[in-house]
Amino acid sequence: MVVEDEVITRSVAAEFLRESGFVVIEAASGDEAWHYLTCGGKADLVFTDLKMPGAIQGEQLIDHVRANFPAMKIIVTSGNGGPLAAVTYSEFMQKPYDLDEVLDRIVKSLGIDKP
Repeated sequence: MVVEDEVITRSVAAEFLRESGFVVIEAASGDEAWHYLTCGGKADLVFTDLKMPGAIQGEQLIDHVRANFPAMKIIVTSGNGGPLAAVTYSEFMQKPYDLDEVLDRIVKSLGIDKP
């Protein structure tokens, strides 16, 4: 699942991952992502921005996912994260990120071979 409020950023990342062989769910906010998950939607990994509009920011989404779906992998991204975010989140990618690096991180996080 790609959770990103910037339409172009989300679309480019999601399309790249689809072309790489993944099934990708897109969410424009933490609220939308959380609704999808709590309504029975499936995801193995959440690739989420930290700062988004809505009641559920990236940080709250991460907390909710960790508490309710502990097996789900999480990769965090932000343009404003800085060193603190890199320390706080074991899987953190500073924006702008390289899509090949995103793919490598996802593959590593899921423990799979590249599709």
